[in-house]
Formats: sequence, structure tokens, C-alpha cells
Amino acid sequence: MVFSRRIESEQKEKKWKRVIGDWEGSDFSIVKYCRLHNLTKHQFFYWKRKLEGPSRTLSVVPLQINTGADLNDHSMFTVVISDRYKIEINSRFDPVRFRQVVEVLSDL
Repeated sequence: MVFSRRIESEQKEKKWKRVIGDWEGSDFSIVKYCRLHNLTKHQFFYWKRKLEGPSRTLSVVPLQINTGADLNDHSMFTVVISDRYKIEINSRFDPVRFRQVVEVLSDL
């Protein structure tokens, strides 16, 4: 019984490694990929986190701000996340809303 559970677990892990690799090679968001392949996003996120393991790291990128510049309504800066998302923000952005956007994108 334990042996068959281990085999089943290994088969699931292989399946999800293949699924996540396929998604990474696509241009789809996780939500769209799951919809197209009849998967639940909850399953996808579970396996993605499980397969990433505890070695998942965050990187800090220094941001240079020119404090001598006169920021006007047309001043913009761009945030690029993992070459998948590009967010352009003007000088009057709402930091709370920006944090919400980043949290949503990090789950995709």
C-alpha cells in the first residue's frame, strides 16, 4: 500500500513538472493556461510552490531616483518583473494600489 502511494506521488510529481515546464514555455498567464488545459489554478499554485521547494529566493534590485529632477505629471518610471510584466508608473502613483498589483502578479 505504501509502495503504491509512493509511485502515485512520483507520477503526480512528474506530471506537474511537465505541466509547469509547458506553461513556462508558453506565453500564457497561469489563469489562461489552466483554463485551456482544464486545470484548477489552486492545483497549479500548489504544485508550483511544492516543486520550487524552500530554496525560492527573492532578489532586491536597487532603484535610483534622481531627487534633483522636477517631477511633473508626465514623469514616469518602469518596473519590469521577470521579463513577463512591465508596469509604467507616473509620479502620482498610489503606493497601496501598486503593492496590490505586485502581489497579484507574484501569484501568476
